[in-house]
Amino acid sequence: MKSAIVAAAILSSLAISPGHGQTIVAAPPHTSNFDGFIVTEGDISDRPYTVLGTVSAKAGKLTWISRNPDRGDIDMKLRDKARQMGADAVVRVHYTPTGASMMSWGGIEGEGVAIKYSMQSAVPVQPPAPPAQPH
Repeated sequence: MKSAIVAAAILSSLAISPGHGQTIVAAPPHTSNFDGFIVTEGDISDRPYTVLGTVSAKAGKLTWISRNPDRGDIDMKLRDKARQMGADAVVRVHYTPTGASMMSWGGIEGEGVAIKYSMQSAVPVQPPAPPAQPH
């Protein structure tokens, strides 16, 4: 009986020991796509771009019964501001919840980097030479 209790204690200590075989998976970055205009917490690495500047937006809850603004609301505002700058996307967006104040019952703020895709240097393609004519 005593050995069964000792065996159970050993097994339970192995079952709860931290760090062995744990896998932590990070959530993918939040991304919105508005007809090809990307707003993302991440970055764009599949094509070169030029940084145009920082854009920021706020969305607040006007009354206590109003809908809570969310990241989608901020994404639309960031997109509109970035488009005014001539941007193609907004990257590295950070969202911050805001508390209640004299003018709002809380909300959310967002800030990101407006970018314009760069033209890739195109190598001029020469048309093929016409085939040689026999004499």
